[in-house]
Amino acid sequence: MISTHNQEYSLRVRLIEISMQPTSSDRQLPTLQQSAWFRTRVILLQCQRGLLNAAQPIKRFQPDYSEHPELTQKFESVTPLFTEDSIAERRLQLGKIQNLRIALRQIDGICIPAGETFSFWRQIGRATKRRGFKPGRELREGCIIPSVGGGLCQISNALYDLALQTGCQIDERHPHTQVIPGSAADRERDATVAWNHIDLRFTPHSPLRIRAKLTQSELVIQFFTEPSQVVAADAKRPKRITLKLLENDLGSCMTCGETACHRHDLSGTITARQTDEPITFLVDAVTPEFAALISAQAKKSDLILAPLDGHRFKLSRYQLPGTAARTEFATTQALIRALKLRGNHPPPVSRRIMIDNTEQIARTLASKIPFNSHHLVIDIKLLNGLCDADELGNLLETGLLFGRTFSVFLSRIPMALTESLLDEAATQLPDANALADFRVPSRMSRQESQALGFATELITASPYLAEYYSHNNKQTVSLIHYILPNPTRQPSNESQNPYLYFPGPTAARKGAHAVREVAKITGLPIAVAGKNLDTPDFWKDISTLDSKIYTHHGAIAVIAPSALEDRPSQLLQAFMDGVPIITTAMAGLPNSDRIMNVEFNDVDQMVETINILEARHPSPL
Repeated sequence: MISTHNQEYSLRVRLIEISMQPTSSDRQLPTLQQSAWFRTRVILLQCQRGLLNAAQPIKRFQPDYSEHPELTQKFESVTPLFTEDSIAERRLQLGKIQNLRIALRQIDGICIPAGETFSFWRQIGRATKRRGFKPGRELREGCIIPSVGGGLCQISNALYDLALQTGCQIDERHPHTQVIPGSAADRERDATVAWNHIDLRFTPHSPLRIRAKLTQSELVIQFFTEPSQVVAADAKRPKRITLKLLENDLGSCMTCGETACHRHDLSGTITARQTDEPITFLVDAVTPEFAALISAQAKKSDLILAPLDGHRFKLSRYQLPGTAARTEFATTQALIRALKLRGNHPPPVSRRIMIDNTEQIARTLASKIPFNSHHLVIDIKLLNGLCDADELGNLLETGLLFGRTFSVFLSRIPMALTESLLDEAATQLPDANALADFRVPSRMSRQESQALGFATELITASPYLAEYYSHNNKQTVSLIHYILPNPTRQPSNESQNPYLYFPGPTAARKGAHAVREVAKITGLPIAVAGKNLDTPDFWKDISTLDSKIYTHHGAIAVIAPSALEDRPSQLLQAFMDGVPIITTAMAGLPNSDRIMNVEFNDVDQMVETINILEARHPSPL
């Protein structure tokens, strides 16, 4: 039902709008005087509405992501994000999607008690550049023009449609004064809005919860109500007056070519820009494989976001490959992360510092993503920092990842899979406490897993991860091969006695416990390359060698039976140097007669393999 007072106000506003419309099939360009008079009347109406709002304030609702088991009946509106195929209109379409992202954050999760009024503008607030709103498509005076906040009518249309479906009392609604065939207005399910004088307001008869999200191609808004409380929608509608049905007469500042129109300059900065949509690459540390991917794909119009300029600071792990793409950095946050990681922190502490500060770097880089960058290529280390989630880690599909497509580069093993592999290893090594503390808060792993599920593509250099996600996920999985290092020259050792080389660090997840048992059985000394992250006496009664002298070149084999492996850089070097390698399938090394894959913690299998290799090893001089 529609209150008489607001219906009268709605009629007055619509008469003002209609007075500005073309009166013939030939589009008449509005003069400066007409537009100025139109703007004056709009300002007067805005002031009038401001006074009314001050006299009769309406509540603004806060998101509530707790469970509401009583609200089980769902009503849904699904509308496409892209409704125009023209390349010239593409930038305004992407601007609209950015506006939807910002507005939906104010709507998703709110609960409206029975009898309380929802106001579109009270809930969303004014669409301004300062708040991040971009030029989108707005229908005004018979034309599509760029307007900051343009496209928000897609939300108000959906809200009005759902309010009718759930039998809400319609307190204020304004139909569009022109109808595009096939649109919500053509079905009389539309509600136009304009700050702040043209509003959409409705009051539910029973408690109502709103969920809103963006997919890669659609806007989805849902109302949840109590099933027994839904009433039939009021069939009354505000009567349309003097409507003009638009057919092929809809002009656009992006395509009309009416340079004499004073409004055409509004789009000048847009049409003059390059039409290519930039791909944005978000990088943490630069692996050779990710560098090769960027080199192959990045174009002049693209953007690369990274923590530091590695060339400037002479840090190889941050040195981006040379491309024509623009680069931007989060230098301050990256330096803060480096400072906080200084010192001898125990692994659980250092991991938490790394994760928390990497999220901060990601959030800083996220603010630099262009709104018209419709595809992102994201280092998984930065993925969580780009996500919006509730306190339980459930992904909110209103964040900057949605309404876009994105690929994820798996520079490390995802958190959930890491923990699953460690849990499996812990069943074989129940006394290895380090396997239990290698964990992140469940909120973080859940959030990352959900984000990976929305990615259009997963990119990895690990054959293990490629096979795992090919079988367990629906999206495309692309395997890029490890970039192999150059062979190194073999240094001379003081002794030719046989030994094993363990690249370390000394940790249960790296197979150190199995290596220790192998050394006890075979009596072979171990050259340990990494830090000891286990107990101080871990290698007690084992002959250990200085890995700086006893390198992998002279070893019987490099032994690395890891439970999990991100990028086996030391194993790749040993492979290129022709050294036999004992490892697990997790390492994903190239096929070779020098690669012996064993099961994690299978000591007998490792001893048998070493006996075969030792028989080949030359005797000492």
